[in-house]
Formats: sequence, C-alpha cells, structure tokens
Amino acid sequence: MSMFRITKLLLIVLITSFGCKNNGPQIEPEFDQEDFFYASDQTGSFELWHWLHGSTEQLTSGDKQNNFWPRSNFDRSQILYISTPAEDDIQNIQRSELHILSNNSGVDQTIFASDTSSWKVHASPSWSTNGDKIVFSGKKYDTTSWQLIICDVDGKNPQIISQRNEYDYFDPIFTNDDSTIICAIAPSDETPDSENLELFKIDVSTGQETRLTNNQTRDQGPSINSTGDKVIFESLINPTYLSIGKWAILELDVNTGEVNTLIEDIHLNLAPRFGNSDLIYFTKLDITEFKTGLYKYDRSTNSSQALIHEDYNALNIEPK
Repeated sequence: MSMFRITKLLLIVLITSFGCKNNGPQIEPEFDQEDFFYASDQTGSFELWHWLHGSTEQLTSGDKQNNFWPRSNFDRSQILYISTPAEDDIQNIQRSELHILSNNSGVDQTIFASDTSSWKVHASPSWSTNGDKIVFSGKKYDTTSWQLIICDVDGKNPQIISQRNEYDYFDPIFTNDDSTIICAIAPSDETPDSENLELFKIDVSTGQETRLTNNQTRDQGPSINSTGDKVIFESLINPTYLSIGKWAILELDVNTGEVNTLIEDIHLNLAPRFGNSDLIYFTKLDITEFKTGLYKYDRSTNSSQALIHEDYNALNIEPK
C-alpha cells in the first residue's frame, strides 16, 4: 500500500469498515447559521452536501461514483472535488478524477478524467486565492512519485513545480498572494520513502523549497488563515496509539516558526480548515464508536463543539 493511501485515506478506511448510516443529521440549534460543504455516505456512497442555515442539500448523486474532498473557490460559486468509481474500494484512487461543480447551476465539469488525462492519479486539489488556478498532487504514467501540478481551472497549461522527482509531495495549498505553495514532503536529508513528512513552502516561480516544521512527527493537511500568518495542520503525534496512530491538530506561527498544539484528545482529530474569523473546523474520528463527525473549535474558549450529530459518516468539511 502506498504512503498516500496509508496516511490520507486512513480515515476513510476506518469509517467504511465500522461506520453506519441513518436517514439524516441531527441538527444542533446553535449551528443553524453555519454554512459549509462536506462529504458523507448517508446515501450509501460518498456524495457532496451543502449545509446552509440548518438544512442540508445534496449536491452530487449517483451510485456509480464516490465524490469527496470539496474545495470551494473564493466566492463559493464553484466546488472542486475528487470522484472515484464506487465499485473500487474508496481508498483506491487509481481511477480518480478532478471535477468542478457549479454551486449555482449544478453544471458538473470534468477537469481531469481518469482515462484521458496524462496524469494517472489525482489527489488533494486546491484553488488559488483568486480562483484562476488549481494545484493538486498527481502521478504521471511514467512516474512513481507524487508531484505538484498547477494548471488553469479548465485543466490547461499544467506545470510541475516540484523539483525532487523521486520524492512525494502531498496536500498543496496556495498562500494568500498565490506566490507560494505550502505542502507536505519529506526533508531532503530523509529517504524518498520516509514517513517523516514536514510542511514546506515552495516558491511557485522558482521551485525553491523552505522547511516550515521541524520535528519527528508526520505533518500534513495544511490550511492557512485570512491574514497568512497562521497555518494549522494535522500531525501524527503518536504513531503507535491504538495501532492506528494518534492525530492532533497543531498550529504554526509563520513569522516565528513556533508550533503549538490546538486540539488533542483521545480521538483522532484531522483535516482542519480555517473559517471566517479564524474559527477552525475539522473532522473527528470517534474511537469509541468508529464514526466521524464535523466539529468547530473556538480558540477564545479553547473548546470544540460538534456541528452535526449523525450515525452516518461525514468528512472533508469546507467552511465559509
């Protein structure tokens, strides 16, 4: 099993093994005004959903695909996401495609198809801040490592910006001025198959890499705040925890390099995303029930609350 499948899809492996479903979410009244996209398996396969002011709308449908990893552009008019065949195990992304869904018209456009793209596998796509570019991790047919590709929103003019061809690059995001990519990669003094991923920033024009985190844990899944001075990410702080590893959410001060732990408990806390006012949204895997839920963290009170209480699995939250 590849490094990507072990780490980024560990959550999906667990919830598809142990998860259960019901007919819909139990809405908490205090979250009626929330606005976010997410993926869930409440219909039997993973689909994209929109939670808006206490009600939910299903955005994709069909029993032939699993649709997940929603990422909205700056005005939330378009949603970038990954689609894989439902007949494949969801951790198998060898036939993955990149799509853009219009949040207004419902028109769905395939940006990179699994059978026509020169990129064999596509993963973790993200928008540029101004919405005119996409960055994603991908493999070509003649390569074995994950590289970073930037392209236009229609998939044209793809350019590889990663420089170390034998290393894997994961979870790219643009910084607020679109001049830099933040991603997860093994340091150059580690072997290409090292599990010790760290966060790096990469200059888009030159490919120059600058290391941001420096520890012995696996750091990945970055998200940057509105002012560009904080980066939150998931970190494997205890690889031996319950034989699956303990994940916590940490925060990096870009200016000082200081890293602090924000969210840590007995559960697995994953995939953080900054929302408005720098509130933090994330996915929690409950180890007592083996199901996932969507949560919001308020740093002013140092507390987390569940956004949805459900018996099905929800993940990949994309807040407003």
